[in-house]
Amino acid sequence: MRASTTGGDDSFNRGKIINDYSAQCSGASCNGTDNNGNLKKQTVFIPNNDQNTNPTSWNSRAEQNSLHRLRGSKIPPVAAA
Repeated sequence: MRASTTGGDDSFNRGKIINDYSAQCSGASCNGTDNNGNLKKQTVFIPNNDQNTNPTSWNSRAEQNSLHRLRGSKIPPVAAA
């Protein structure tokens, strides 16, 4: 999901969120064999200005048990700007 004031598939000067459902690949065309419909990783991008020259990003990872139930999530610490 992207938010932009300019439009287009590559622009995200208001931010974007990428959801990955496979550890093997990323994006809408990903068809990994480990995709069971559960979210594996979410990456958030926040732009630093309207030109989006150096966005800040972080990700969180979901852990599942053998029955594909959520066991926990990991969010690495974000360095102070």
